[in-house]
Amino acid sequence: LVHGEQLQPGPGYYRRRPHLSWGTNETITNLTSAIGEVRKRAKRLHDVAIGDLSAKNGGRVPPHKSHQSGRDVDIGFWFTNQPKTGPRGFISAFRHPLHYAANWAFIEALTGKSRAASKVEYIFLDYRLQAQIYRYAKRKGVPKKRLDWLFQFPHGRRALRGIIRHSRGHDDHFHIRFRCPPDDEHCA
Repeated sequence: LVHGEQLQPGPGYYRRRPHLSWGTNETITNLTSAIGEVRKRAKRLHDVAIGDLSAKNGGRVPPHKSHQSGRDVDIGFWFTNQPKTGPRGFISAFRHPLHYAANWAFIEALTGKSRAASKVEYIFLDYRLQAQIYRYAKRKGVPKKRLDWLFQFPHGRRALRGIIRHSRGHDDHFHIRFRCPPDDEHCA
């Protein structure tokens, strides 16, 4: 991580481990902007848990395989009612009802209007949760073409398609990997 910035405390979120909340300027800006967009579109939301980004100077952050360059972030879900343990921890979406409008607004804010405009490389999310959010978006009239470039669902959890892909252990948070900025020759 070169010229990293620390995610500062802000409205709408709780940093679980501030010492591991370092990211690129683009990551911090895109993340806080997306959270702000969710708060504009869905009122009366609880704060959301933000997990690890990167260490101050990057490098390995156990137990993560990624989170080394300031382009990854773990973030919890918005629920219809905040569970007692939130937002200090990640909470399984199989134990509490998701606030579909808020979680969909977050995905839309992160991914932009088109694949070319998206600043996100991947979002890792349990396949069963993909199905739920996909169906919500479809009911809201999101075009199938857009759903196809966003979701791996319904093509199977091993399909190599979509920005949103299955990864075991992601039933209590999103894992977002931001793209390299186009002017950063050293980003990998």
